[in-house]
Amino acid sequence: MNLFQFCLYLVISTVLFDVACAQSSLVEIKDPNELTVKFEFLGKAGETKKYHINLRDIPKAPAIPTGYAFLNKGYYVRTSAVPYSSPLLAFKVPINSESEFRKVRILKLAEFEMEPIGNRWVDCTITPEWWAEESKHRGAEAEEEAKAKANLESAKLYPDFSQRSLRCEDRSFSQDNVPSGYFVLVLETQAPPIEAFTEIKVSFESEKPSAKPGETVYTISFRNVGNKDIAELNFRSDFASDSRVTFSQPSQGSCKKAIRGSLNGSSVCHLGSLAAGKMATVEFGREDSGMPADSRAKKSNQSWRIEGGFKERPQDQFGEPNAFAFRPIQP
Repeated sequence: MNLFQFCLYLVISTVLFDVACAQSSLVEIKDPNELTVKFEFLGKAGETKKYHINLRDIPKAPAIPTGYAFLNKGYYVRTSAVPYSSPLLAFKVPINSESEFRKVRILKLAEFEMEPIGNRWVDCTITPEWWAEESKHRGAEAEEEAKAKANLESAKLYPDFSQRSLRCEDRSFSQDNVPSGYFVLVLETQAPPIEAFTEIKVSFESEKPSAKPGETVYTISFRNVGNKDIAELNFRSDFASDSRVTFSQPSQGSCKKAIRGSLNGSSVCHLGSLAAGKMATVEFGREDSGMPADSRAKKSNQSWRIEGGFKERPQDQFGEPNAFAFRPIQP
């Protein structure tokens, strides 16, 4: 066995060992009332299985976010059905205190490229507040839907202490064609922040031609102008349709092509920590994509958008109020 074969053997053995360990902690749930999964519309019927799983064995799972305490169980659901609608999952919560029950939440492991690990925990607990938050991103029609969800019939989906029941709607099953999911029950220990812990200033530093014909180099800076250190600074960049990313080079951390987004113009950057008063930069190479620009655009790459967030601690939740959005190319 040569060195390459030996290294390949070690890699394959490690992957198989990790998978085997994760699978070994799966224990099928026998009580049919502990967790129920219902699909309103199915393209194809199939078998749905539910398991308990150790938190440490959930693949590519980040730490439980700041503000939550893990209860005692992780859950894994997989189905061979082909759903046309999001499943409704109902969990029985083993808590006898009503005040404590009101603080229990269901977190779903969801793909998220702006996290270095590639996933994050998302609160999918159905509450009146959850419907309101969902409607923010879905326009006026969704606002009307949110009002309808608040009626007596929809209120049956809200947390029910008398039944010790919480429900979650998992849209990844129907939207992303994902046949499985990981969930945890947690206790909310503190309210989410309402103010950013520091301030980030994003600036368009320069635009200049490179030595490569047809290529332009942009430089974007990120300054921590607050008085607290940042543990993680991450963002995504989406070029306009008329532009293609040729490279993305940060002064620290790493950048890569985004899995989701435009075919040639989306990048994700994980810049790591940034101390108070310090700055990081990212250079982007740009060339014509051959695709038409937005009809309202007066400049190349005008609808380029950068959005991201920053954390005080690595286990903090990503997003508002510690978030930013920036349009580098002004009309």
